[in-house]
Amino acid sequence: MLNKINVNPQNMFFSIKVEQTITINETENPTASHPAAINVSCAGDVPLVDISVFADAADNCTATPTVAFVSDVETTPGTIIRTYSVTDTSGNYINVEQIITVNNTIAPEITCQSNITQTVGFGLDTAIVNFNTPVGTDNCAVDAVTQIAGFASGSAFPIGVTTITYEVRGAAGNSVTCSFDVIVEDEVVVDCSVDAGEDQNIDEGEQVELKASTSISGTLTWSPAESLALQILKPHIASPTETTTYTLSFKSEAGCTSEDFVTVYVTKKEEDDTKYGFSPDGDGINEFWEIDGIQKYPKNTVLIYNRWGDLVFETQGYNNTSNVFRGLANRKRNWGADQLPEGTYFFQIKIEGTHHLKKETGFLVLKR
Repeated sequence: MLNKINVNPQNMFFSIKVEQTITINETENPTASHPAAINVSCAGDVPLVDISVFADAADNCTATPTVAFVSDVETTPGTIIRTYSVTDTSGNYINVEQIITVNNTIAPEITCQSNITQTVGFGLDTAIVNFNTPVGTDNCAVDAVTQIAGFASGSAFPIGVTTITYEVRGAAGNSVTCSFDVIVEDEVVVDCSVDAGEDQNIDEGEQVELKASTSISGTLTWSPAESLALQILKPHIASPTETTTYTLSFKSEAGCTSEDFVTVYVTKKEEDDTKYGFSPDGDGINEFWEIDGIQKYPKNTVLIYNRWGDLVFETQGYNNTSNVFRGLANRKRNWGADQLPEGTYFFQIKIEGTHHLKKETGFLVLKR
């Protein structure tokens, strides 16, 4: 069963929705100051991106605009433009640039080796010369070390002076050079000659000084050494008993060697068969004083003295035949005719020029 309800319209409420459109139209860009410029010496010193440099980024609507890195662009050598964007919530943005300058004024460093001196081989006019590339340094980075003058290491260098130059270039473009000389000299022929002197002539029993001369200082050695005597003031005295050729060897302080020869010719003394006594008694034996070999030296004088020093006999041209001493005086004749008594007499032999008699003075026995 349905119940009937009576409603008074005046007691009823009715509603509708009415919409209002509010348009937010923000076109104002955010603001920010340009970060302070940065100056560095080396590219490696350029700092990393840092959005905190924007402490004053602001916007009329957005409380904290968004800061983001955009790019680093090197506009000119050594100048980098770093760009940041500042964006608000409405999408409005600005780009803010920071200038970074890379300015390296410190030159790199390089040290070359000392000069090289080399001598060419005999008959050659070039020499192979080797050297190392110098090491360069830079406060930032070394871009390259390059040889810019002279021949390369291992090349054939001509006689004379060749200058080798290297350049070191830093990453910032700064450069510096160093140089050294390669000096190639022609082989110097060292005169290390030695002179043993002229050949010498001596008689048996004599001695002679060997005189050596050298072109430069060094060590001298004579050989054979058997008949040499080293003296303090006279370098070497030779007294060979027979003709001998001596070798003089020389070695300089630099190792150069040379030698020369000198011959000492020895004239042997003749055998002396002179008897220093005779007996002129008429038996035909030893009737006169025979002086062995005196006939070879006709320009001679023989003198005989008695024991008191009186000259009793003198003759020139003694010849062991017709002109001899037979025990007869020809200077002092007061002992009975010319006959001299037995006894010991003193003789003296004088010869013009050289000779080989062993005795020129001595005693002579006269026996009857």
